Amino acid sequence: MGKEVSFEVEVKQRKVVSVEVNKLPEKETISENEEVDLSGGSISVKYSDNSVENIDLTSPNVKIVDETNSEDRKDVVIDYLGIKDSFKLGLTKLVSGFDIVEEDMEIDYSEYGEFYQAVGMKPNEVITTIVAIFGLSILLFVVMKFTNVMK
Repeated sequence: MGKEVSFEVEVKQRKVVSVEVNKLPEKETISENEEVDLSGGSISVKYSDNSVENIDLTSPNVKIVDETNSEDRKDVVIDYLGIKDSFKLGLTKLVSGFDIVEEDMEIDYSEYGEFYQAVGMKPNEVITTIVAIFGLSILLFVVMKFTNVMK
C-alpha cells in the first residue's frame, strides 16, 4: 500500500509595518471648506515579510482620520489598516468679510465723484449697497477701484 507522510506547515500572515505617502493627490491646493480629494495619490506599504506594495489613496482601506487647517496649508492624516502617515496640501482662505475703517472718507471726486454725488450716499453706504445687490465677488473689484480715488 501507500506510504503516509505528515508534516507541519506554518502560515505566517504578513502584517503592515509602515505606511508612507509617496505621491500627493492630483489636487495639491484646496480652499479651506473644500473636501480633500485623494485621487491620483498613493502610499508605499511595507509588510513584515519585507515586501513593499504601492496602494492608491482612493483604496477603501485608506481613511482620512484627521484634517487640520493652518494659515496656508491643510495637514491631512491618513490611516491604512491601523498605520498612519500624513501629508500637507496648499490652502487658500476664503474672504469672509471686511471692515470699513473710517465712515467719513475724503474722496477725490474728480473721476468718480459724480456717481457718489448722484446717488447721495457716503462711500461705506455705496459699498454696502453693492454687496447687497451684486455679492462679495464684485466688491473686490469695486474696492480696488475705490481705493484708487481715496486720499
